[in-house]
Amino acid sequence: MTISGENVTVGHIKTSNVNASFNTDGGAVTLNATGTNTGSGVLTVNSIDSQGVTVLNGNGNLGGDVVLNGNTISVGLINSGGASAIGNNRSGGAAGDITVTALTDMNILPGNVSANEGDGPAGTDLRGNGGDGGDIRLNAGGDLTVNAALSANGGSALSTGNPADGGGGQAGTIDVNAVNLTVNAPISANGGDAIGNNTGGNFIADGGNAGSVTLNITNSLTLAGNVSATGGVAGRNNNNNPGVNAAIIINGSNGVNQFDINNAVLLTGASATDRKSVV
Repeated sequence: MTISGENVTVGHIKTSNVNASFNTDGGAVTLNATGTNTGSGVLTVNSIDSQGVTVLNGNGNLGGDVVLNGNTISVGLINSGGASAIGNNRSGGAAGDITVTALTDMNILPGNVSANEGDGPAGTDLRGNGGDGGDIRLNAGGDLTVNAALSANGGSALSTGNPADGGGGQAGTIDVNAVNLTVNAPISANGGDAIGNNTGGNFIADGGNAGSVTLNITNSLTLAGNVSATGGVAGRNNNNNPGVNAAIIINGSNGVNQFDINNAVLLTGASATDRKSVV
């Protein structure tokens, strides 16, 4: 689905059929506010759901990509997640990517911007992997305020029994670029876990790797939400490996940067054990 216009206002968009009895991926969504005059190029979105559909005895279907472009952008909930799997030897669907680009200011309203993957099958002796998370890219040429949780997590393998093979999905990456950035909600790019609910199971699977989180700031950053990029938990077999943590990177570009990171904020990732390593 593609919608373009000088100014674009959208209520709710859903591109997948929740009543489908056949394989169906979430459809891609592209919205362009193309106006170039003063006061135009405004894109306002309430919610977009391009999540894949879960089908009985099938892999989780893929989430659709979401691309938003405009001069100024205000957006609420976005869900491009992959669907969970149902059935033996099935895997969760990979999430679609989310890319939002504003030439000037962007406001992410309270809610969720999620490119999470689907989980593997939940049940006894069901083999299946968690799906991979999608990438999230937010680009603002001016101020960017994030009041929604940003998540690009990998899916978990949930089957139980012996054997119950299935690895955690890989997380996507999160890349945020702005002149002035305010984040009032958590950010996560965590790998999926490779565990089920039965401690006696012979799980043969690794945890999913985390994805990197990068915040590129020209002028100032106010960070009041936790940021995590941790690998998933390994299966209970001794030969399994946990997922690898990824970097949390905060960059400033002009030498007059101001970083205000709330003392209660937790930065959990490969290079975030010391706050000074990322500021």
